[in-house]
Amino acid sequence: MLKKINILLAGTSARKKSLPQPAFIPETVKAGYFLPSESRLLLDTARRRQCLQSLWDNSTLPKTHYQALWLAPLHECVALMQQLPAAPQGLYAHQGGLIDVTLQCTAFAVRLAKGQMLPPGVAPETQAEQSVIWNTVVFYAALFHFLPILAQFDGELDDGKSWYPGLAVPQGPYRFRFKTPPVETRVACHFGGLLAGRLLPAKALTWLASIPDAFSSLFCILSGEMKEDDAIGQIITEALSQTGVPARFSVSAASPQIIASKSPDVSATPLSTAMESVLPSQRRQKDNTMTEIVSSAVRPVDEIPSTVMTVTSEKGMPPDGSTQQLLSLMGMNVAGTVTEQVIASEAEIVPPYTPMPSQHSVQATLQNENAIETPCIGEQFWDWLSAGLMQGVMTINTSKARIHLVSGFVFVSAPAIFFQFLGDKKQADGKEVSQKWKRVQTAFERLGRHRVSRGKCFCCCHLYDSADRTGSYQRVHGYLIKNTLLYRGRSVPEDSPFLMIS
Repeated sequence: MLKKINILLAGTSARKKSLPQPAFIPETVKAGYFLPSESRLLLDTARRRQCLQSLWDNSTLPKTHYQALWLAPLHECVALMQQLPAAPQGLYAHQGGLIDVTLQCTAFAVRLAKGQMLPPGVAPETQAEQSVIWNTVVFYAALFHFLPILAQFDGELDDGKSWYPGLAVPQGPYRFRFKTPPVETRVACHFGGLLAGRLLPAKALTWLASIPDAFSSLFCILSGEMKEDDAIGQIITEALSQTGVPARFSVSAASPQIIASKSPDVSATPLSTAMESVLPSQRRQKDNTMTEIVSSAVRPVDEIPSTVMTVTSEKGMPPDGSTQQLLSLMGMNVAGTVTEQVIASEAEIVPPYTPMPSQHSVQATLQNENAIETPCIGEQFWDWLSAGLMQGVMTINTSKARIHLVSGFVFVSAPAIFFQFLGDKKQADGKEVSQKWKRVQTAFERLGRHRVSRGKCFCCCHLYDSADRTGSYQRVHGYLIKNTLLYRGRSVPEDSPFLMIS
């Protein structure tokens, strides 16, 4: 699936122009006006960097695709919002409040989505194949959720010309005020949908459309028709609750006064309290990091705990089918090849516009991680699988085995093989393993050592009950890995008499 999205997005940067950044920024500005800023500067604050880091940590996309499909529209969105508040009064009424609530809600939503199996009610194999698309749908739905607020502003440049928030980036010092009376909610939602259509990467639409349910769910939400029983809608609603936003946008009676630049006046209490009350008790420990990120985002920078400022090493999962379509649409020629080159280490995979953490902060983070985090969980899985095969402790080539030799490859059934790995690690470590199978699958796929054929990394096989391959069989899905990579020069067993590639 990644191959198709690579083909689709090939040359996108050359054909699609980003929203313009401010052409000229003067050194001084009139009283009551704001200086326009580039998106990278607007995002370069401690709390916003924390949200960006959380997005990357919970993304299910490889770095290149993350930058093209997530970061690019995020930067364009931020450039449009500039220093606008999210409401005339309340938690996000401060300078830049619209960016803050957007980033925090999006970070929450993506984190919540990673902990769920999407779409609900389908087979685990289907969820594994589609989860990258559904995760991206959650990201877009949250990122564009507050765009209707931009319809509530009048803007003006310091030369007296009009500035239309949401339609263009200000090209000089600007000021703004809430419209009186406020724009109708219905009109504002249509305005937000128009902006979302401009910000969505055009080539990604074809990719999203490959899963009709995900595609329709996203556009229902963007058009203001979020359903309470919709899985994506529930995630967005919970993310809004955790960021302290009760409705689509909180624009009441607008103030007629032009808003001048001033320092934010925000309390940390509401968000931290809301997080504790919203999260079920069994999930509070799991989401503690995200609670700190959001609660710290409303405190002065010097009050943010050092543990929040470190970079977590958890990565998202590029799942099977939809991820391969993504690569293919972006033009990467991976069909029928076996990728043996290992991608860059996780320390090198840092999203653009996010400063590298200090060596001290990285070391502090790694010391606090579970032992299974170091080295990379993907490498741990690889070493466990390779050692088990070379030492002969793995059950292979039987009607019940999860591993089979076939045509020069090792077939490993997924997600069963990841559950087996986690079970062995739990037994060996003598304690609960924090990683779930999806995280292990993420790390394994990012190693790039499995076969990708015709844009698909998942292989479907028939596993027969009898060695003569007659009678009943079950369809199994998994990965094909070149046997020489796992056996490392050792003698390779005969092919399995029970397995046949379909």
